[in-house]
Amino acid sequence: MKKRIFDCVLKHKVDDQQIRSGEVVVRSMLSTQVACVLNYLAPQLAIFLNSMMVSQFLGVDSFKATAAFNPIAGMIMMLINLCNLGPSLQTGTAYGKLDFNSANKLLTFSTVSSVLVAVIPAIVILTFRSGIAGMMTSDPVVLGNLYSYLAPIAIYFLFDATVSVMNAYVTAAGHADKVTRATFVSVFVNIISVFLLIKVAHLGVESVGIAMCLSSASNILVLLPVAFSKEFPFHFVTPTLELFTIFRKNILLWTSVISSSISNAIFQFLVNILILYFLPFDGLFVWGVCLQAISMPLCFTAGVADAYMYVDAFLLGEGDSVGRFRIAKAYFLEICLILMLFAVVYVCFTDNIAMLFGAKSIELIHSVRMPLMCVTCFFVVRDIATTFGVFSIQRKPIIKVVQDAITCLIPPLMIMVAAITLGNGNLWYGFVATSILFVVYVVVVNAICCHKDRNIVPYFLLDRFSETVNLDVSVSYTLESLEENMERIRLFLSVCEVSEDLSKRIEICCEELMNNIIGTKNKKGTFDMRLSEGSDNLCLFATNLGKPVSPAIPNNLVEEYVENGRIPDAKELSLFYIKNYSDKQEYHYVHGMNILYLQFDKK
Repeated sequence: MKKRIFDCVLKHKVDDQQIRSGEVVVRSMLSTQVACVLNYLAPQLAIFLNSMMVSQFLGVDSFKATAAFNPIAGMIMMLINLCNLGPSLQTGTAYGKLDFNSANKLLTFSTVSSVLVAVIPAIVILTFRSGIAGMMTSDPVVLGNLYSYLAPIAIYFLFDATVSVMNAYVTAAGHADKVTRATFVSVFVNIISVFLLIKVAHLGVESVGIAMCLSSASNILVLLPVAFSKEFPFHFVTPTLELFTIFRKNILLWTSVISSSISNAIFQFLVNILILYFLPFDGLFVWGVCLQAISMPLCFTAGVADAYMYVDAFLLGEGDSVGRFRIAKAYFLEICLILMLFAVVYVCFTDNIAMLFGAKSIELIHSVRMPLMCVTCFFVVRDIATTFGVFSIQRKPIIKVVQDAITCLIPPLMIMVAAITLGNGNLWYGFVATSILFVVYVVVVNAICCHKDRNIVPYFLLDRFSETVNLDVSVSYTLESLEENMERIRLFLSVCEVSEDLSKRIEICCEELMNNIIGTKNKKGTFDMRLSEGSDNLCLFATNLGKPVSPAIPNNLVEEYVENGRIPDAKELSLFYIKNYSDKQEYHYVHGMNILYLQFDKK
């Protein structure tokens, strides 16, 4: 009832346009996305250049040796990522709640499990190297190259486990830009090392594995100063049996984070089998072109999704429902824009894409047109539908796991039905039928789940705010805006269950804080202020974009300034009020945002 009264009064007393615009959190997510997308693109560039150099300098047999073991290596690295991506998202949520005990346990769990996942296959590979190589190929030349390649790649898994932990948790701490810097350094080291080891040291295919170890070591060295600095909020704790309890309780959530990758791998495998069965001639080439086409946007959409999940996890911990809604809307629109852009390019330049991948005859070029359009329709609908699964991760991860399972199993089934009913050459229409089923599935699940659970961001992006009494506004860097929002704050405090003395203290802190921010920033745009009332306290969050500022709040009393014969300036006096009038202060620099948290106890 109190919430409705407050909303009604606020609506009639204050201009609605000043309610939180979402500029700060959306721009924060966009800057984090740039880092995450580059983190996906950089390794892909390294893989491409490594493959090219191995093939050119050492020959096709060496390339075959690396390609033969890559699927197994990819599976091991996926398991290592499983140990880190899900827990690091939960760590971001714990960081937003200022629950560092849980965050530290999650970091310790990730490290222990990643090391175990890396050590076990490394020992097996080093112990049974000859047998593993013999099972994978009978060609004596490829066998010798593969035997040489397995030793350094086994050691690389240990480096990869360390890199995966550091990258995930530095990102969770809000420093994705530092991870990007480390990633680019490692890519540069990788490429230079492969070239020097082959051309100068005259090594064989083992140079690729050694170069991967060196590049990972460089990634670690770049991030070590961050991991051991004061700005890194997490640290290791003593491993206990409680870590396995954490795993048991959260395995579904953590699986949902990478279930899309697992689903995509199974989907490609099953469709490959069907294409070989129904279209034994040029079908595999056509499918290969389509597969490359739908894989190209993944580096962009995967990076955008990662950035959204990390920022959303932190905002969830803070209890910032408005911010979560704003970035969800921005994320959905971005995904649609990226996919539509790629779809337009594929439809307009179908023949050129076919020729780019080696098609020369008119018949082969034309044979790509209809399949590429059908597959493009499928991947656009599939990836837009995937955003709904991403929205559900924090509250109902089962939605995303089931959705990804459907994504890998239903398309092959519909392709088979289309081939049998419409003819082998028309099996591509199965992709279109699958797209229709995806739309139906998302609409039904959205209608059932989102209306029951207000904490799942609905697919149709309706605004769903929390039931707690709160004030959430964007403040422009002007004195006029300060006066307008002080009226809001007074109105908000008048309906809160706080004493007159506490209300006055909060009002003074808000005014001094806004004065401080406005006085030190000479730019356009807005910063955010959020007041939220709990049962025992009232919390204030102030957030703006920019470089990190010193969190130090002076302990000096006004009397000390007088004793020294100096009058404190306005900024010092503001910080004095903020420190002495609030019961708790926390400062964080997360995802490009300066965040100041103040707590006022009611008792």
